[in-house]
Amino acid sequence: MRLIFIAVHILLGIFFLKAGVEPYWQGGGSWDAGVLPLFVAFWFFFAGFGFYKKNIWLVSMSSLALVGFLALYLFIEFLEYFQTGFKMAPEETNFNIAGLAVVGFLMAGQVYAIWRFRRTDAGSK
Repeated sequence: MRLIFIAVHILLGIFFLKAGVEPYWQGGGSWDAGVLPLFVAFWFFFAGFGFYKKNIWLVSMSSLALVGFLALYLFIEFLEYFQTGFKMAPEETNFNIAGLAVVGFLMAGQVYAIWRFRRTDAGSK
């Protein structure tokens, strides 16, 4: 199970790294065009490293950063949805559902890390 979480986090990190670097390769984009995908890629790599090292804190920090970022993004999407009179294109709806699925995956990884990597000998030296 741990290898699945490592592989998915690394693959999502590579996907966002490519999305973050692409505006600079194509040229014509502003300097901040790829900042958000690079930010997300960093946290996905960080979470994958946390699963690799079996470190709850690394997984927790990266998961909370990613969930906070996605929650803020989905809140902004909800405000746009509210502003348009609750009408949204199917593509946007699918994208928001995918965002909620990523949040669910991150929280499942967080629960797995806490359950699996906990120390049972706490307090004994």
